Amino acid sequence: MLIEKYTSDWIKNFEDLKLEIDNGLKGLKYRIEHVGSTSVPKLASKPIIDIDIIYESESEFKKIKSGLVSIGYYHNGNQGIEMREAFKRTENQTNKILDFIKHHLYVCKIGSKALDRHILLRDFLIKNESARLEYESMKYILAEKANQNQKVYAELKELNINDFIDSIIELEKLNVEKKKRTHNTVYKKLLVLAKPKLVARLLASDFPSENPRTQTRNFPYTNTLAFISKNQGENR
Repeated sequence: MLIEKYTSDWIKNFEDLKLEIDNGLKGLKYRIEHVGSTSVPKLASKPIIDIDIIYESESEFKKIKSGLVSIGYYHNGNQGIEMREAFKRTENQTNKILDFIKHHLYVCKIGSKALDRHILLRDFLIKNESARLEYESMKYILAEKANQNQKVYAELKELNINDFIDSIIELEKLNVEKKKRTHNTVYKKLLVLAKPKLVARLLASDFPSENPRTQTRNFPYTNTLAFISKNQGENR
């Protein structure tokens, strides 16, 4: 079957691939993201891991390209999508991870439209069960229409699902902007209050320490303003 039921093995596969890629890019400035359907828990998908390597400057891209070539990839161009460079495995490679776990590898510039689409779609589907289930249903239907042929499926997906994906991306953009506005309002309020103890407690909740002994409970943004108002009398 072209579309397979979700498995947590896909997360492990991504982590294994990431480790191998990190080994080839030591010392370089970049970030790696797991994107595509395999990055969304409980979402059925083709068992192919989609990976984005994110860079900031053209000089960094050149270094990343060289690093990827050194571990057996070749640059396959942008395939018609700006600032999203595809890399594929060269023939006769035998890396036990990179050549046996099916994956698509892209190198994307930070802020690029292609990267934003990948991240926004992933994040929305993770948070919205109804959208995830609808997307999954559409994928199963198209795979059946394509007689489980991957090339035909890709063509049908382009024609039948892109509008749905575009609508999801626009919704997630609105969510991100709303969160940014709320975040800015909260910290402007904190600056006005200028109460160090309160600031420290809220910063700890928004950016919890990795050390469990120093963590405080998270305060949702929707509750933070009320929390500030309630504690305006707190000692400095």
